[in-house]
Amino acid sequence: MNAAPRNRPLLHFLFTAGSATLATLVTFGSIWYLAPHGGYLYELFFERSWIQHASTFFFWVTMATLLAFHFAFLHEERAFEIGRIILSGPEFKSMLTWSDAPRIRGLFEAPEFTKYWRSILFNRIFNALDRLFRTQSTRDMDDYFRTRGELDAVELETGYAGVRYFIWLIPLLGLIGNVLGIGIGIASFAAVFKNAQDFSQVQQAIPIVTTRLGTAFDTTFLALVLSAIAVFYMSFLLKRQEQLLQRIDNICIDGVGALFQEHSSASGELIRAFGENVEHLIRIMNGNRGAIETVLRRELPFLIANALQPVLDSATQSIGSRIDNVAETGGENSVKLLSGVERLHGSLADFASRLERVERAMRPGDSGTRPSSGQ
Repeated sequence: MNAAPRNRPLLHFLFTAGSATLATLVTFGSIWYLAPHGGYLYELFFERSWIQHASTFFFWVTMATLLAFHFAFLHEERAFEIGRIILSGPEFKSMLTWSDAPRIRGLFEAPEFTKYWRSILFNRIFNALDRLFRTQSTRDMDDYFRTRGELDAVELETGYAGVRYFIWLIPLLGLIGNVLGIGIGIASFAAVFKNAQDFSQVQQAIPIVTTRLGTAFDTTFLALVLSAIAVFYMSFLLKRQEQLLQRIDNICIDGVGALFQEHSSASGELIRAFGENVEHLIRIMNGNRGAIETVLRRELPFLIANALQPVLDSATQSIGSRIDNVAETGGENSVKLLSGVERLHGSLADFASRLERVERAMRPGDSGTRPSSGQ
């Protein structure tokens, strides 16, 4: 199972080199058969040194690599459309919890979507749902989505490093051809001047010199044209891939992360506390059904108050600290927010006070009188 990933770079290299070699042969063969011999196009490719062959080969290497990237992009785009169709299903019309993560993962793992499992969107959703199920926290899932999105953007940029190198190499080959042609032309012209007995010998050498200068300028011209085509294709493809990554980020955060309700540890502790208290009431009432009314009046309010009191204390302390932070920032909006938070804090404090009075009134061993409705 590990052989395929390990051989993938080699296969990619063989595909790119083979495709570039074939395309280069087809290019020169087409010009040989279609372009008139002695014409500019024929001379541009066949009479301007080996630089033209190298520039054409590396151009097709670049285009083959970009074509492979384009096919991968089309696959990712289809995976995105499939993911959007799945997320529009009836299973996502209501709020979900962390316990629904395996069921949602199963929708994306359907056999008909096997070829998309390794796509960016599906892989990101799989890992995010696994993290949600382990941590029971939607915040951790959102953090993973954002971090993975940043990493995918970086990987996209670094993935074009080889392409950028070849695009840089093509005009460099043209520059080498320019220097080579000018150097050989000047050297041959200098030799003619040195050995010429009359001006007729200089005239005979001029075509040779101009041919060398033609090599210099034509190699640069062809390299610039080929690199311009490659840069245009790369820019077009890179922009579309960046837009797709942005859409994947949006659908992961807004289409998947927003569907899951945050799991509250405080509510979980409260539920466990109520469960323990219910077990306590069952033990008290077991075998003495006549004591149900006494238990409901005395024990149940006390147990509920005992379970709620730590949660209310934590909430009032948290709100109190937020009030202090808002008061330090100042500003008109802060004043409005501070007023609303203070009212909420006052309501919680009043509720906590009432709960404490109920607890004292209902505690076994007290007077047993129920609190009045004013309390």
